[in-house]
Amino acid sequence: MMNKILAIIFALFLFASCGNKGKNDAEPEKFEIKRPDVPAMLSSDRERAEYMAIHFWDNFDFADTTALLHENVLGQAFADYVGVLSVVPYDLADKSLKATLDKSTVKPVMFSVFAALFEHYLYNPNSPMRNEELYIPVLEFLVATDKINEIDKIRPRSQLEMALKNRVGQKAADISVRLADGSRTTLYDTEARYVIVYINNPDCAACAQITSQLINSPTISYLLSNGDLQIFAVYPDEDITAWREHVASMPGRWINGYDESLQMRNEETYDLKAIPSLYLLDKDKKVIIKDAAEVRPLENYLFNDSRAD
Repeated sequence: MMNKILAIIFALFLFASCGNKGKNDAEPEKFEIKRPDVPAMLSSDRERAEYMAIHFWDNFDFADTTALLHENVLGQAFADYVGVLSVVPYDLADKSLKATLDKSTVKPVMFSVFAALFEHYLYNPNSPMRNEELYIPVLEFLVATDKINEIDKIRPRSQLEMALKNRVGQKAADISVRLADGSRTTLYDTEARYVIVYINNPDCAACAQITSQLINSPTISYLLSNGDLQIFAVYPDEDITAWREHVASMPGRWINGYDESLQMRNEETYDLKAIPSLYLLDKDKKVIIKDAAEVRPLENYLFNDSRAD
């Protein structure tokens, strides 16, 4: 990811420095990636965003690898580009992402950096712009292209396989858990207008924060109290003693269990690369929000959707 990018940029920096000895008396020109001019006839926000999605990189020379020396400028451009793609129709975003990657293949180092930046912005669990749906076209391109060898396709193939599971709009995979009293239940047995699947680890500091946020959310508390919402908390690992020691810290109204058969890990029914992880499902167990790392997006959706009734 970013370490790979930085290594490439550092190598290019050394190359550029060695090639410019004795030419340091002039001030370097300011580097920028100029955004395309949107035609005045496109007056609506939707039209302007769609134009930008297709033409964002029109003024960028993909063959000019010196652009990679300007990490901050390139990073800001990526952030702006991802922001545009997040508000346009998905088929247009898909087309734009694949076209951008195709243009970057003009230089192997440019292609490597663009692929790594897309992973960093769209797939890294710590990225505030993480969007796995937008990362799927990137992975599809990487798997299909002849610009990388089969060995280098192993990782994107694995990522694509996981990204295609539990997608927004599709039914989530069922989960069977053992409860503290010894009984068993499943996600599909859980009846409510909304279900939050909360994949957690009792020894995880971030999980303690998420648990606290779920407990203290007025919107979530209200929907729990009137039966419109249920929280299905699941521990996917092996240390059941640790899980039992923390049972009392979970609200009694939640469904709180552990994956006794380790199906989630062994069969990779859910992506467990980052815990905690939150899913918001509708009454039919279709995914509304996938693999969120914080409560706010779920809370915002629930608040707005419940008000719309």
